Amino acid sequence: MRKHSVVSSQQSVVGMGSRYRVLFILCALCVFCGESFSQALPVAAPQAVGMNAAKLNGIDALVEADIAAKKLPGAVVLVGHKGKIVFRKAYGNRSLVPTVEKMTVDTIFDLASLTKPIATATSIMILVEQGKLRLNDTIGMYIPDIDDAAAKRVTIQQLLTHTSGYRPDFDLGEKWTGREGMLAALKKEKLRAAPGTKFVYSDIGFIVLGEIFQRLGGSSVGDVAYLGIKGLQLQNTFFSLLDPGSSDPYRFTSFADSITPVHLTKKIAPSENIRGQNSYLGSRFDGGAAVGDKVLRGAVHDPTSYRMGGVAGHAGLFSTADDLARYCQMLLNGGTLDGKRVMSAKTISRMTAPIVVSESGDARGLGWDMNTSFSSNRGDLFPLGSFGHTGFTGTSVWIDRVSHTFVVFLSNRVHPDGKGDVGPLRAKVATVVASAIEDTPIEKFKQAEAEFNAAVAAQVPRFREVVAAANRVAAPTSAASSVAAGAAAFPAKSVLNGIDVLERNGFKEFEGMKIGLVTNHTGRNLAGKQTIDILNEAKNVKLTAMFAPEHGIRGELDTEKIDDTKDEKTGLPVYSLYKDGMRRPKPEQTATIDAFVYDIQDIGARFYTYTATLKNVMEEAAKAGNQSSSSTAQTRSTATPSKARSLTKTN
Repeated sequence: MRKHSVVSSQQSVVGMGSRYRVLFILCALCVFCGESFSQALPVAAPQAVGMNAAKLNGIDALVEADIAAKKLPGAVVLVGHKGKIVFRKAYGNRSLVPTVEKMTVDTIFDLASLTKPIATATSIMILVEQGKLRLNDTIGMYIPDIDDAAAKRVTIQQLLTHTSGYRPDFDLGEKWTGREGMLAALKKEKLRAAPGTKFVYSDIGFIVLGEIFQRLGGSSVGDVAYLGIKGLQLQNTFFSLLDPGSSDPYRFTSFADSITPVHLTKKIAPSENIRGQNSYLGSRFDGGAAVGDKVLRGAVHDPTSYRMGGVAGHAGLFSTADDLARYCQMLLNGGTLDGKRVMSAKTISRMTAPIVVSESGDARGLGWDMNTSFSSNRGDLFPLGSFGHTGFTGTSVWIDRVSHTFVVFLSNRVHPDGKGDVGPLRAKVATVVASAIEDTPIEKFKQAEAEFNAAVAAQVPRFREVVAAANRVAAPTSAASSVAAGAAAFPAKSVLNGIDVLERNGFKEFEGMKIGLVTNHTGRNLAGKQTIDILNEAKNVKLTAMFAPEHGIRGELDTEKIDDTKDEKTGLPVYSLYKDGMRRPKPEQTATIDAFVYDIQDIGARFYTYTATLKNVMEEAAKAGNQSSSSTAQTRSTATPSKARSLTKTN
């Protein structure tokens, strides 16, 4: 096997164990292929393989409009169908600061969380099919030095499906660097929910998977994985190595063969400036303008991955549209590419089968998203059962096995100031692509969705049983008498969310009122129906406007600025409570509102700005003489006269 060199523009990066770097690179799909360059998939005219070229060309206007609106500097869109590339275009610029550079189709992007399925989940599943790891193995079997006994019992499958119980991220207000710093933070990290009972998208979970991979992936396993996947020939896919403790912490060294860092740098899309990159997850930048104003280019944007030297299970992978196209096609081929077996067909089937992750039937694959609040990049037409993922920097893939189609959308929407937003655009592009498919009978889509829905329906009762069992374990059980007393004091009844109380009461608290709703993806009743739809359909109240907190109305935007938008389903305005320093409704927005309903049901459980937003909304409601109703943990509902304040709390 050919050895792969690590090259640097100045000197070798120090401070990261070479074993960690080499093993993760070799076993992930970020290796480089012997003697040959990356081979792009063959190209075909859309109409030659059953797609409508005119519809695909409609992507141009969508992307160009958002570039003009400064939602992103540029993008590369690639569409594959039946083993052929039918659409590949570059739009706008890949760099705006410090110089303007046109986007090209071979631009290399920081993939951010696409690292999770493409590198980490794939590597883990290779170990599974080799018999080195099992999906029901627990964290404690491989990382015993963890304080929380419950965390040690979390399984590999729960990590892959984001049902581990870990919170979304480490709090980077705590200062640590490197693998040892991460392990110290992990040791004291407590679960926020019982394992297997709640879907919470978690970087921590995939950081743990990366660590387990390192501990299992001895050199022989690394060699086997390398031999197994070199047929993919991903010439421009790599992790970028950093040493946060060095005198030049943002100098990078890439794992690439036959490519020098100078050549790489010219092709890499820059991301945010260093000051902005240091503003996430409780962190802050303490340096001067000379460093803070530098734009990241080749160094990972994710602040936690950066602290870990650029190689982590949740983020850090760089790649191009053509490399990702080869990976997507390998999955659609059942694990082969160019006649070479990369993964078992059964492994891929297992990775992409739906696994229920909520009582309402949300579903994930092993590392992949399928049907959750994070699935907007599926668009409106790809069938349930298709799968994909997004990346914080503005990247995404979506793959449909029924029509043998995939969509790769790559952008650096965080460049230059971290304020871009491509969530709606990714969804629109996927919808256009799905609408252009003309060679797949509608019966096949219907059958696939029926099979998906049946698989989900079969799993929901068991998931609810697991949740109920966890709730019973969490209840006080110190003595039989206390259990009996508790049973007498709290007979078996459903605990209602605030929106359930309003529904039960026929919305009489807000009879005839115009409602302003502050919510996100967590605002749902016990049946899983969104509060937006419930209030919009209510006969005796009028939903007038919605207000988006941090992360947006759908909970999927990780940006410092969220713009006002229009809800596509209801046609109502969505006013941002998270942009340009404005964290409260404006007087002109509250002028026509009689009452606010605040329904964010994970308030108090995460370290975002939801609590402060509730305070700000209540203050503005008081100034305007509005009524206000909030949804958080136990139900305490009070009906009050118009122009007074009411508070309904549900979690």
